[in-house]
Amino acid sequence: MLLSKIADIAFPQYCVGCNTEGSLLCTLCRQKIHHTRPTKWPPYKGLGTLVALGVFKSPLREAIHSLKFNSVKALATPIAQELALLCQKKHLPKGIITPIPLSQDRLRVRGYNQSALVAKKLALMLGWHYLETLKRWQRRPSQAKLKRAERLKNVQGVFLCHYNLSKNHLPIYLLDDVITTGATLCSATQALKESGAREVRPIAIARD
Repeated sequence: MLLSKIADIAFPQYCVGCNTEGSLLCTLCRQKIHHTRPTKWPPYKGLGTLVALGVFKSPLREAIHSLKFNSVKALATPIAQELALLCQKKHLPKGIITPIPLSQDRLRVRGYNQSALVAKKLALMLGWHYLETLKRWQRRPSQAKLKRAERLKNVQGVFLCHYNLSKNHLPIYLLDDVITTGATLCSATQALKESGAREVRPIAIARD
């Protein structure tokens, strides 16, 4: 406890959303994130009802970018905390949380999977199971600059589930950082269902 207080004084944290000193994601910015969330997200073909923390804009955008590109891995904790509150508010049944995997090349460069960091903490907070069920077995271009039709085609057949899920009766919560067209989550959902998953529910940190 003492060492933690000394560290806070010597290396103060600043909110990635508003630069206020005190924490990586301040209370006000957390509230702003929830205020961007509509009562119901528009449906995505091939996916169940989406659970997403908020819209991909400030301050959630800065939080994701800092976690994803600036190696601020500690942001996984406040993001998971807010997702846990949302899951509890929606009374979601206990299940298995599995992250969207990165390609091996991207994982090697970045050193970690941002979705996996959040998913692990979220599972721990909720008392759910965490399991990395999927892997990307093909290298494909980044989705970021592709149009909708190109995105859908780009991720077809890219995921492989290395578990037999036919005897699992719990819902599987598939977690990604940002959902845009839903193409990545749709492809991953298909791979899970081909391995026997009965119910797959999408979770995203943000919707773009």
